[in-house]
Amino acid sequence: MKKVDVFNKFIFAGGDLDKELQDLNTRYNAALEKAKAAGDTDIAAQPDFSAVSLQGSLADK
Repeated sequence: MKKVDVFNKFIFAGGDLDKELQDLNTRYNAALEKAKAAGDTDIAAQPDFSAVSLQGSLADK
């Protein structure tokens, strides 16, 4: 189930959102590790990333 499906299911039917998000995270991380092991990606987290730094960067000035 994709994240949008999980979100829609939660909005319309309720349920345990924390459990569903944990499942998504587990499956995403497993797929990411598999892709890294296969050499398909070298993506890595940026520990110093701050979403605040993007504020206003996509708007016309």
